[in-house]
Amino acid sequence: MAKKQKPLKRTPLKRTPLKKKEYNPEDFKNKEYSKDDSKKEYSQKEYTPKTYKKREYKVKDYRELKKREPKPFVQLTPKEAFLKLAAFCAYQERCYQEIYAKLEEWKIDEGDHCAIVTLLEEENFLNEKRFAESYTRGKFGYKKWGRNKIRYGLLQKNISSTMIQDALSSEIDDKEYFSTLAELLEKKWSELLEKEDDNFKRIVKATNYALQKGFIPVLPESMEEAIKLNNIAVNMNLSAFRWGRMAAYDHKYVEKEAAPFMQNTEINNDEYALKDIIRDRAELLSNYQNQKYADTYFGFLNKTIETEKNLNNSKEDLSKAVSKYLSKLMAYKDEYEVARLYTNGEFQ
Repeated sequence: MAKKQKPLKRTPLKRTPLKKKEYNPEDFKNKEYSKDDSKKEYSQKEYTPKTYKKREYKVKDYRELKKREPKPFVQLTPKEAFLKLAAFCAYQERCYQEIYAKLEEWKIDEGDHCAIVTLLEEENFLNEKRFAESYTRGKFGYKKWGRNKIRYGLLQKNISSTMIQDALSSEIDDKEYFSTLAELLEKKWSELLEKEDDNFKRIVKATNYALQKGFIPVLPESMEEAIKLNNIAVNMNLSAFRWGRMAAYDHKYVEKEAAPFMQNTEINNDEYALKDIIRDRAELLSNYQNQKYADTYFGFLNKTIETEKNLNNSKEDLSKAVSKYLSKLMAYKDEYEVARLYTNGEFQ
């Protein structure tokens, strides 16, 4: 067996400390420097700071920055068009209208349109039923659209009515539909309570909001015609109706436009005189039933006016409120009244 070697001993290195050179400051005072020696030339040069040229930044107009040079037009072959359309359909569900619009934009020969679309169908890139279901699901789930608005949107895409009806029935549950409507109206009503003091205005704006969202299957023109036939605060109700529709489309724009009018606003109760309200409501009650029924309205209202005069109330707020809501209570709009209003010749 080999003998074990003893480990080597490591001796530490001895480091000698460096001697510090001692300097006498008086040696430098008495020392003279010659100007001839180039190595020992200590002439003071004047310091000249470097000057930097300022860069001038030209602020370009936003419209100039937005303008881009148009890309040179490159004619695509049918195969290249098919591959681009396949990627276009793979990203999101598409309909025939969008595909044909792309083919026209790329200036593909019309003879190749049918072949490209057929190939997309065979490869399952294009399916209108799948598109209708995806469109319905997205607009209801994210945009909170109603059935009516979704139907009009699909009709604009040239989708058949049967396919639209199938998509609406399969993708939208009735319970979820009404819960979404209730949630939207509660949120809108809480906003209107802060902004509007007139309860009737709140009702009109909330109704118009639901109409614009597509939850009420009534055309906007029919709603405006009904407001005109009611013949009460027509201009105010029409403006409230249109602003409600605009709020459903672009809520931030409505808030921006209404902001200057929201400070220190007061309701003008003197917009309609008391005698005008009484004359209008009495005519309505006489047409509703007969003149005797209208006289009952007059009798109750006269007592209210006398009581308010005794209280020295010059604004006539109580009399106006009684004249409005008593007529509503007496002329209840049941199916007979609706039929009478519909057949009297004014509604056309």
